[in-house]
Amino acid sequence: MTMFFRIYFENTVYTIKSSFIQYLVPFIQFLSFGCNGLDIFAVELKTRIMQTETSTTTKSSMAVIAYITIIGLIIAYITNQEKRDLFTQYHIRQSLGLAVTGLALGVIGLIPILGWIISIFGTLGLIVLWITGLMNAINYKKQPVALLGKKYEEWFKNL
Repeated sequence: MTMFFRIYFENTVYTIKSSFIQYLVPFIQFLSFGCNGLDIFAVELKTRIMQTETSTTTKSSMAVIAYITIIGLIIAYITNQEKRDLFTQYHIRQSLGLAVTGLALGVIGLIPILGWIISIFGTLGLIVLWITGLMNAINYKKQPVALLGKKYEEWFKNL
C-alpha cells in the first residue's frame, strides 16, 4: 500500500510518497546544521511516520488474527468492539463467513458418500479461500474472498 504524507512547512504544503520519507528525514537533519526549526520538523516528521506505521500494523495484525482459528476470530471481534476499525471489521466478516461455510461443509459431510465427496472438495476450496483472505489481511487489502466474499459482506453487514 502506498501512502502519501502532507507536510506543512512555512505556509507551503508538500505531498511526499511514503517510500521517499526514509531518505527525506536524514536529509532535513543534514540541512538543519543546528537550526532548531528544521531539526524539530525532522523529529516531528519521524514521529508521525512511526505512528502511522504502527497504526497500520495494528490494524493488519487484528485482521490477521481474525483468520487464525475460531478463537482468533472471537479475540479480534472483542478487541475491535472498542476501536471499531473498518479494515479489521471487514476481515472479521470474511473470516466469520469462512467459518460458517466450514461448519456447513461439516454438516454436509455427515451424509454418506455424496456428502463426503462434497465435503472433501468443499474443504479444499475453503482452504484456498482462507489462504486468500489471510494474504489480503497481511497485505492490507480490503478485497473479498473469491466466490462467496460478496455474500459474506451482505450477510454479516450488521456485525
